Amino acid sequence: MLGIRAVVLLTIVFVITGCGSGSSSSNPPTSPAPSSELDSVSPSQWSFDIQSGDSVVANVTFANIGDGELSYELSSDHPQIDVAAGSGNLGAQGNANITVSLSCSGVDVNGNLTLATNDSDESEVSIPVAVVCLPAPVMKLAELR
Repeated sequence: MLGIRAVVLLTIVFVITGCGSGSSSSNPPTSPAPSSELDSVSPSQWSFDIQSGDSVVANVTFANIGDGELSYELSSDHPQIDVAAGSGNLGAQGNANITVSLSCSGVDVNGNLTLATNDSDESEVSIPVAVVCLPAPVMKLAELR
């Protein structure tokens, strides 16, 4: 059986050599890297009635509630859905407001806007877009008598 002095001596040896439960490290603790966090994407879907030959301008908004920079790309899968300046970076705690133009050339539009970001825990956000193209109004001139 070991005596108290032997147990104390073994404990000291373990701590000094790093074999004990107490670890000594010369590296200071590190803080987590800043991360981006996508939030508040709006709208979740769009539906417009537009007269043929006309267009409408609307906005997609979203926020970065993280403490790191959010890289984003907003794209469209339909040629009549035009995204102005659809990619960029959004600083920590920032908000984005991206202009989207929807045009009607006589054919209804069914497409999607897709928002992709570097937010590691968010997948791409899809925003369905439907535009009903209404016929242009017909103007009749009144007959003068």
